[in-house]
Amino acid sequence: MPGLAEAFAYVIWDKQHFPDIQFDICWFQNHVNDILSFYKEELAGEMGNYTGGRARATGKTVQDVIGETIVLADRVRRTLGDGPVRDAW
Repeated sequence: MPGLAEAFAYVIWDKQHFPDIQFDICWFQNHVNDILSFYKEELAGEMGNYTGGRARATGKTVQDVIGETIVLADRVRRTLGDGPVRDAW
């Protein structure tokens, strides 16, 4: 659903306290499902998935593409710190 990640990111974490985190949260939310379903789709011979397509288009490995999302998730966790704000993540 387009726009859902943005709404989630901007409503839960205010821009005043976390001005640089919205992009990372949106990226993660928009791509984590593609990563989780990648193996199943590859086994079924589906070539139209984001993860495989990005790997082919950029000349990266699938692991590199997945790694980019992991880096974003780690950055979000560090930025949010510990406590209720991170628990919302």
